Amino acid sequence: MLRVRQAIQHLQASGISLTACSLVLFLILTSALFSATQGVSIHLDVIGLALALALAGLGLAALTYTFLRPDRYLASASLGTFLLVVGIIAGGIISYFGTAALIPLVDADLVTFGKKLGFDDRALLYPLTANPLLLQVLAICYGISNALLFFTPLILVLFKRWEKSREFLFLFSVTFTCCVFTPFIFPAMGSYEFFRIAPASVGLPPGAGNYHVEAFTMLRNGPFESISIEALKGVVTFPSFHTCMALLIIFAFRDVQWLRWPMLMLGLITIIATIPMGGHYVADLFVAGVLFWTVFCAYKCLEARKNLNAPV
Repeated sequence: MLRVRQAIQHLQASGISLTACSLVLFLILTSALFSATQGVSIHLDVIGLALALALAGLGLAALTYTFLRPDRYLASASLGTFLLVVGIIAGGIISYFGTAALIPLVDADLVTFGKKLGFDDRALLYPLTANPLLLQVLAICYGISNALLFFTPLILVLFKRWEKSREFLFLFSVTFTCCVFTPFIFPAMGSYEFFRIAPASVGLPPGAGNYHVEAFTMLRNGPFESISIEALKGVVTFPSFHTCMALLIIFAFRDVQWLRWPMLMLGLITIIATIPMGGHYVADLFVAGVLFWTVFCAYKCLEARKNLNAPV
């Protein structure tokens, strides 16, 4: 018992959120339960097997440097990356089952909500795609933010931002968990399909805006027997996790002086890019922002209470 308590203290000191560990475990068990009860197999091709081996290595490293040979840097880097990747895979699987539940689509309601906020989603697509240079900038920032999500825990470890690392993993795990379960209640296909606009007709690169449509349509049209890990697509439109992801990056580096402003700019551009590149509605962005801020405030309250109860 003492060793477990010491390991927990070591994890927290290394910037690992216990909430994130618990939620990722919850996602793993839930995805396994859905797969088993629905008779859906998880398919691993060559890339999937390589990813599984890499994750096994990360998991082994996390256990080694947390329990056997405690090392603050290596434990945080390995476990933080493991939680991100495994959480995204497990959550992606869950979102497939939510999409396949055949709940009525809410695209029309999201467009109406956007109009109440003062935005016309269809009209908004054209100015964001009219300028090729602007579109290229949006596409580049959108792609960079995807990759940066996985490198953020490593960067925070390098800068010894243990508290920010713990905050980042907490915010990621809670917002991501909320997002992957929304298709069970509010499934949406995305703006390009709803408005019947071909992404190529507005100058988007191949796959942008509707890269998820094939998987989404397959899930909605009938039962599926397997899920390929390497072909897993993000099918959640509402709320926009890309918006949460951009805010995660902004908040993670807000105290790193020479990274603060570049990450702020990257995050803001990524949020704008979610409309043309991700086929999102304004409502997706708005609700994602509210979700993120709510979770952030909850985290700060929990930390304040923990510090208040800490022995002097």
